[in-house]
Amino acid sequence: MHKWFIHPITALALTLCVVAYASAQEPQPEAAAFQLESTLSSAQEVMPPMSSTLTGGEVTIELDAGLSEAQVTLTLEGDASTVTGAHLHCARPGVDGPIFLGLVDPGMCDAAQLAAGMLTCTLTNADVMVDADCMGTVERSISNIAALFFAARDGLVYFNVHTVANPAGELRGQLIEADRTTMSEPPPQLPQ
Repeated sequence: MHKWFIHPITALALTLCVVAYASAQEPQPEAAAFQLESTLSSAQEVMPPMSSTLTGGEVTIELDAGLSEAQVTLTLEGDASTVTGAHLHCARPGVDGPIFLGLVDPGMCDAAQLAAGMLTCTLTNADVMVDADCMGTVERSISNIAALFFAARDGLVYFNVHTVANPAGELRGQLIEADRTTMSEPPPQLPQ
């Protein structure tokens, strides 16, 4: 009869191999397939406010590969306690347009996060206001996340932050695709 003996170092190496294999089999979170971004400022408002409590901000929108979900991250600089709303509007630079996707008032995102100056929120097609009249400002309907992406690529979507002192908007920024420097560059084609 043979006695089997496994050296402790061999046993440890086998255990590490099993653990490494098991963790490699776990699904990894999917990276964003597309990204939109904007630097927000009061100077981009159609009628820049005479005074503001916010000094600027950044918004990043990461979209999944199916263009059905968007992860929005908004960071505000200055006193965000007077913020009353944050939205996506459809219009070209220098033109006011209707809200078609609300984050806060209207919207489903956490107003307390917004008042603290940092908001992270996930939006889906169900959050898009299908009755928003974007036809009058950008000559197209924006009724889902995919339409948001394509309109933003074409320079037709802006992010707006509203405050008590500036209910029409205190900070604004036209969205562009993250890997594009300006809206005048031709947009890349979607992978087939």
